[in-house]
Amino acid sequence: MNYSNIGEYIIKFKVGIKTLVAETNKGREVTTPLSWYPTLLKLSPKERQSFKLRHELFIEWPTIGYGLSLDGMVSQTKEGHVPAGESAEIEISEAILQEALEAYTLKPYTTLEYS
Repeated sequence: MNYSNIGEYIIKFKVGIKTLVAETNKGREVTTPLSWYPTLLKLSPKERQSFKLRHELFIEWPTIGYGLSLDGMVSQTKEGHVPAGESAEIEISEAILQEALEAYTLKPYTTLEYS
């Protein structure tokens, strides 16, 4: 987490006409402009309301596979922005995932004969 309030989580989330507002257990309102999230702007107002809170730290729109984090809102991260140093981390993660998939790929079924 990039912010100093460890243990802070979302207790209420609102999608307004021009803003997203997360109210936290520490009494803080974190507001970000809806314009920072082009994917959400493309949705109808009704679709924007179809979010779910996940683990009190993430807001997800499951019908479109889109999500935001409280950390991202607090650090004012706009959609499409990758903080410095994270692109290398993503490449490493993909390499590790590929290696794991290859290691656990099912082998063709073989019939054993018993005598």
